[in-house]
Amino acid sequence: MANIEEERYQEEAAFERYTKLEKSRESNKKKLESESVQKVESRDRYNVRRSLINNFDGLALERVLGNIDLISINYFEQGIKASKPVCRIHVRLPNGKSAGFGTGFLISPNLLLTNHHVLNKFDVAKMSLAEFNFENDIKFIPKDSKVFRLNPGRFFYNNRKLDFAIVAVHPVSTQDTPLSEFGYLELIERSGKALISEQVSIIQHPSGSDKQIALRNNKILDIFQDFVHYETDTLPGSSGSPVFNDQWQVVALHHSGVIKRDAKGNILAKDQKTIWTPSMGDDQICWIANEGVRISSIFKHLRSKADWTPQHLRLLNDLETPGETQSERSFGARLMAAEDSAEKGHTKKAAKPKAITIEEFYKLLDSEDITEEQIAEYIKIDPESSEAFNPQFRFNEDQVIDTTGVESDRVISWANSISRRFRLIKYFKRLARGGRFTKIVSEGDSWFQYPFFLHDLIDHLIDDDKLAVYSLGAGGDLLRDMTTKAEYVAIIKQENPSYFLISGGGNDLVGGGGLSEKVKMFDPNRKPKDYLTEQFAVFEDEIRSQYQRLFSNLTTEFPNLKTLCHGYDYIVPKGGKWLGAPLERNGINDSKLQREILIVIMDRMNDIISNAADQFPNITYLKLTDIVPRNGWYDELHPKSNNFGDLAAVFMDAIL
Repeated sequence: MANIEEERYQEEAAFERYTKLEKSRESNKKKLESESVQKVESRDRYNVRRSLINNFDGLALERVLGNIDLISINYFEQGIKASKPVCRIHVRLPNGKSAGFGTGFLISPNLLLTNHHVLNKFDVAKMSLAEFNFENDIKFIPKDSKVFRLNPGRFFYNNRKLDFAIVAVHPVSTQDTPLSEFGYLELIERSGKALISEQVSIIQHPSGSDKQIALRNNKILDIFQDFVHYETDTLPGSSGSPVFNDQWQVVALHHSGVIKRDAKGNILAKDQKTIWTPSMGDDQICWIANEGVRISSIFKHLRSKADWTPQHLRLLNDLETPGETQSERSFGARLMAAEDSAEKGHTKKAAKPKAITIEEFYKLLDSEDITEEQIAEYIKIDPESSEAFNPQFRFNEDQVIDTTGVESDRVISWANSISRRFRLIKYFKRLARGGRFTKIVSEGDSWFQYPFFLHDLIDHLIDDDKLAVYSLGAGGDLLRDMTTKAEYVAIIKQENPSYFLISGGGNDLVGGGGLSEKVKMFDPNRKPKDYLTEQFAVFEDEIRSQYQRLFSNLTTEFPNLKTLCHGYDYIVPKGGKWLGAPLERNGINDSKLQREILIVIMDRMNDIISNAADQFPNITYLKLTDIVPRNGWYDELHPKSNNFGDLAAVFMDAIL
């Protein structure tokens, strides 16, 4: 656990509550020997419980009443689905050191629920990780887990008394898997999701191990105020697990075990005689029951807090089930009131941002409300380290204070991931809005993703509300990288788009100063078409092979998917390191000859892509030459933002 003292505090409180309720438990137990559960429970709770049962599950009520144990085979399929949002939390201290494990689960597209004693501080949450899919397959082979950073800067709230913590999760894993892949557990606010003596199940990561379940043979002992007691098997690391009824609805947030003690209050070991000591380990403690926090109580507490910001209300609104809450009490109603109030106020003109420290800059990156344009105020392109279709960045010393001796590797390594995160947020927001739109997955180089300083081709497509674009692009990617890792295959299967967009080959052509070896030395008697070397022929074969492989995979895996590829416009040498300088090293100094050679190169390359597309069904090649004017280039390889818009219009015409 992250905080042993907090864990012990919760155990003491749970024991005290359990002891106080002994008479109540015994009374209920005695009543149940001769009466049905509906005689023990309140009528309101009993009626709610009945309302939550599927009308087609004819035996469900009999199970609730304890009269039968038969259950539909689809129970297990439902359980597998309910297990996906459950994750292992790797708790790390602010210094990065591991502090143990807990369990948590997604309760909305963005928010995760666990215990206060798992994530007891903002700084702990900031360093901790959520690991999904940490489980074994049917052959007990570990699956590929996906690790996500938590984002307390966007949302973090915890409460010690009820021992719960809610924190935002970054929408994309460290392996670029979207959080949406794991779904979430929809919470029900009403009291009555489980009754006394009913069986419950817990999906958990006991002791930080692979995902496991304590299934059904776990009886509810008592339900009172904010907590529920039940018999079930848990271990340290299970804190923060969801407690389910037979319909896989979350009844409670598991938070503590109830320890057996002697008359003097000493903790007893499993033999119920020996006094337990820490050296024995927690697995030797005699646990007599478990305690969970009621979901209805968590909702009640969240609603009682009056000072939520509009950003927080927007996220909390995702927790609500339509029809479950009176409109005037809903987070959505409070959000509308807050936004109406803000509109009536005075909007101040945005000023130039103040200079900030490096730590403040890193914190800024954690905010999902920040835009690429705002980040661009604090960084600038590093012309010395940038490569072809792979722009690199460093701090803007005028806006980031005291960068002496501090490397900006973090900015450089995060550039593509930050931009991708922003795009995914826009993608999922577009899906959430509903209505009619065309779903697209895109993969490509910096024509498809040029972070911060250019509004590239994909940015223009994302701007159109008729499109929802899932972007995989990354500046610097070679075509062979895209085809080898084949990340697009998994995402296409997951998102089921109507179109797949691919941009590749430009970095393969000029990356690493490679243009020099593809062009012969200057000879006044050579025509532009005769300047290409054998190395260029090798390059052509490689590009042809990669595109054929890509298109073959696409048409085989997704025969109904429409794919759009494109050629490149005629790039303009300006004496830069990617075009002008390599040609000058070969003695080709005349700008007109340079441009004529590059036109030959681009025509040859575009023909390869076009011919490859013609060999496969549902692959369309888009001609992009003669669209960007000579003064429309940001640098030697990238059009200016508005000219990227002209290129995007060609894609729009093909899609819509």
